[in-house]
Amino acid sequence: MFSALVVLVATASAAPSWSDIQANTTWAPDSEVSTSDAGTVKIATAMIGGITCFRAQTSTEASVDALVSTVVDIKGTLKWSTAGVTEAELLSQSGTSYQYYQYLDVPGWTMSADRFWFLQGTLTKGTSTLFRWERLVDGGTFGEKYKTVKAAHPDAVEPPVNIGAWQFDGAPASAGGKPAVNITYYLCTDTGGSIPVFVQTAATRRTLPDTLSDAVREAKHRM
Repeated sequence: MFSALVVLVATASAAPSWSDIQANTTWAPDSEVSTSDAGTVKIATAMIGGITCFRAQTSTEASVDALVSTVVDIKGTLKWSTAGVTEAELLSQSGTSYQYYQYLDVPGWTMSADRFWFLQGTLTKGTSTLFRWERLVDGGTFGEKYKTVKAAHPDAVEPPVNIGAWQFDGAPASAGGKPAVNITYYLCTDTGGSIPVFVQTAATRRTLPDTLSDAVREAKHRM
């Protein structure tokens, strides 16, 4: 997520940890994209643990509660995400722990097979509100579901590295006097399969702004 809901760049099969991502100070500005719902999204990249990781940032007047409600609504991505998610299932939830499955119908222009993932998501609240995820290897405790998905989609690829987070931080009031929230979206992933790096990079730059715009639009609807 998304959740991991986009196709992203990988240059190796290493697996950076969330601590590695948090500690990184080498983010380099990559691009800025204007969106209809999330305003200007600023994208930066960094090489972490052998993986080209992405960070996308923007701010919004949508509330933290509405944003959290949106990003943890795993099944709801079928309605509010434009990324191409065609299957989404919350497999288990216990308190702030979420285990889930999603299937992504990858656009043909990427020349890539469809992707799917089984993820462990964790919600934490403090100075920042964070929903982060990491891969459930072979579906974790949902091995039978994993086998069913593999059988139903034999050509689909599971990214061997998939770790990231949504981060929400309060910000000073906007010019209109309304409270704002800073959004930061992190993703480090090895997409798997055989895809030229330049194609992966193009897919990332094209889809990341939409991921933030989709979430902000839905959060505003929930307020």
